[in-house]
Amino acid sequence: MRAYLRKTVDQCRRQGYVQTMTGRKRYLPAITSPNPHARAQAERQAVNTTVQGSAADLVKRAMVSIDKSLEEMFPNTQYTHRHKLASKKIFSVKVPGYIALFVHHSCMQFCKTIVAK
Repeated sequence: MRAYLRKTVDQCRRQGYVQTMTGRKRYLPAITSPNPHARAQAERQAVNTTVQGSAADLVKRAMVSIDKSLEEMFPNTQYTHRHKLASKKIFSVKVPGYIALFVHHSCMQFCKTIVAK
């Protein structure tokens, strides 16, 4: 773990930025600051961005994939963020650490299958 942390900080120092697993960049100019407090903060940000940012990217990908699959399986469903008309509703929300889907009981098994994929 320490090797990973050191490698992340060293790479950020060389490049001036860090990247998440999906390639999102965060520039941290203070990583080379002569001010030790600013530099230490940038080092923490470098590590946190790669770990937490990558996790956020994965969750976002999962949510997009789930949304696409649900739309294909239930094309006439009213999604709260799309304003389609239908008799059944699916509501999704991301809370840190969770993705919550609120679905009509008749759709529960189908949704479980999609989310499990």
